[in-house]
Amino acid sequence: REGKALYDNLYPSRIIVGEKSERALKFAKLLEEGALKDNIDIRFMGNTEAEAVKLFSNTYLALRVAYFNELDTYAESKGLNTKEIIEGVCLDPRIGTHYNNPSFGYGGYCLPKDTKQLLANYKDVPQNMIEAIVKSNDTRKEYIADVISKRSPRKVGIYRLTMKADSDNFTSSAIQGVLDRLKDKNIDVVIFEPTLSVDEFNGCDVIHSFSDFVNISDVILANRLEPEIEKVKSKAIERGTITPEQAEVMSDKEVIDLLFLPSFSTSEKITDVSGRGVGLDVVKSKIESLGGVVECKSVLGEGSTFTIRLPLTLAIIPVSYNHLTVQ
Repeated sequence: REGKALYDNLYPSRIIVGEKSERALKFAKLLEEGALKDNIDIRFMGNTEAEAVKLFSNTYLALRVAYFNELDTYAESKGLNTKEIIEGVCLDPRIGTHYNNPSFGYGGYCLPKDTKQLLANYKDVPQNMIEAIVKSNDTRKEYIADVISKRSPRKVGIYRLTMKADSDNFTSSAIQGVLDRLKDKNIDVVIFEPTLSVDEFNGCDVIHSFSDFVNISDVILANRLEPEIEKVKSKAIERGTITPEQAEVMSDKEVIDLLFLPSFSTSEKITDVSGRGVGLDVVKSKIESLGGVVECKSVLGEGSTFTIRLPLTLAIIPVSYNHLTVQ
């Protein structure tokens, strides 16, 4: 498993040996002795059967990914709540609550390769499902690219190429399939990936500052949601500014822009200074009336920066200001 190689060797779910011989027994014994787990299931079989175990296991995992992705596609298309449907489905103990998170598709070293290999092995053997699993992965990526394209973004931001949190590996990650399809639609794409030191990847600019990345992206595509963005979104849902369904499809930039709505605040309670001063909605309205622009960039643990741009013709106007850093 991605990011779990050491753990899986110390606590293997099973040991499959593709040979029935004395040396196979010795090899399995070495693996068992090197593990920390007790009572490990060990199976000896022919090498072709052992290969089939690997291919069918990974294809089943790809099937689960494809299944919940298509569930999410259906819910998205019908305006339904994906999370509620998945939670209800997975309460059935025969299905379980594991491996059920919708994504951009299955990627990485093994699943794409093994599903296609198994499909090739089915030559002259009747099947429908194996081929559907392979096709479903392409369909998912095409659907996501189409949904983004319909929003007519000037620039799409890809937040992390890695497949999992706390990982630095993005080899054959599913998001790259979406990225390629967006480029085919002539959509400008930028990438935020801290593990990349280069300024360009796959023909796309790599933005090294998260705040700059958020600021220039009209739509951000991510497997995970940043905590500071989640706080703004939750507050907007709580006060009825947006619905949970709208929140699910909002870009990070659209969430930050909620701060400029009248009387909007992420504060948990009213204090002695609540309501004093001028709201961001008034500031934004006044600046725009002068032909200017105000923007907000926020970085978790660093703070928030408000940038005001005014036409050069206003340079002669005396301006007094107070510098404020928001943490």
